[in-house]
Amino acid sequence: MERANEPRLEALREQGKNIYSISRLNSLNQCPYSAYITYVLGDRGDSNVWAALGSIMHDTLQYIIDEGVSTPALTAGLLTNKLNDGIDNMEISGVDFPKDRNGGTVIRDNWIANMTIFCDHFKAPEGEFKTEQLVIYKVSDDDYVQGYIDLLKINDDGTVSVYDWKTSSQFVGDHLIEAGRQLVLYAQALEQEGYKVKDLAWVMLKYCVVRWKQKNGKIKEKVCEWRNYVAQIRPYLLKPPVAVDIDEFELDTIVAKAVEENSLDGLPIELRNQFEVSQYVRYYDYNQEVIDETLNYITNQIQSYKDRGQEEKNYPPKDVAKDSYFCSSLCGHNKRCPYYKDYCSTFVKKDKNDDEDLF
Repeated sequence: MERANEPRLEALREQGKNIYSISRLNSLNQCPYSAYITYVLGDRGDSNVWAALGSIMHDTLQYIIDEGVSTPALTAGLLTNKLNDGIDNMEISGVDFPKDRNGGTVIRDNWIANMTIFCDHFKAPEGEFKTEQLVIYKVSDDDYVQGYIDLLKINDDGTVSVYDWKTSSQFVGDHLIEAGRQLVLYAQALEQEGYKVKDLAWVMLKYCVVRWKQKNGKIKEKVCEWRNYVAQIRPYLLKPPVAVDIDEFELDTIVAKAVEENSLDGLPIELRNQFEVSQYVRYYDYNQEVIDETLNYITNQIQSYKDRGQEEKNYPPKDVAKDSYFCSSLCGHNKRCPYYKDYCSTFVKKDKNDDEDLF
């Protein structure tokens, strides 16, 4: 069923209720002018590479879960083929990754390397799951916030766990709180429906977690990007918790090969079995503090939309100079945005003046 045709949402619209999404609420913080074009005028703009490829991975994972595909070779094949097709289509369409600070392709190369290895290692989760579950949180009699849960696990004790696929980098600082609001919103909507939420987490596709038992018996873990996870645990391979009967020179050679191949499969079994590699699932604390913060945020953002109304003058653009990355790489309106064009034109004029100074 198409998202727009969900009966519960249609019923609310027919009653004249206001329906928001967390993306709509967040857009005011990203750029009010972009929010105006997208949500007041209804122009969704162009997709960017992150959204397009993220959607492809999301849809493929949903298919794997829904269809019960569990054979590793099949899941790897499905994910890899869809990923490569998506990258090819982006290139054909002229949609590319952002350049690194030197104008190179490091961002592109690293992301593709991480996702390619994720595809090879992905194991379908075990248990009872539902995908793409619509939830609607009632803010007031007139206002509602809707969202779709990527993966909902029905636990044996009757509780539920909320998971969200993420192809982005780790969340840090304020970004962690901003991203966490989406999970908290889902949990609050579920609880309004009568569910008991056990925990919330992101499945961070770019990352794995390596665990091993230390000599003191405690478990140590290290979160690594998939593309070079063996290199990141190299010191622990050279000095494993349980000594192996291999001389130092030979061990160094073996580990160097493992680093080069970015795989533990070629290690001697007595060394390989000391390390466990799995998909990184990052849990988010679900407590009254984050609940209060999220609900206050939702209320304030809805009120901000109401106060601004329908007039463009109430949606000023962000300061492009302070966050040109959003404008150049994330905003779907950058090709037509007059404010971003003005910002870019200053560099064109500067380059022209610099050329004139040469002669």
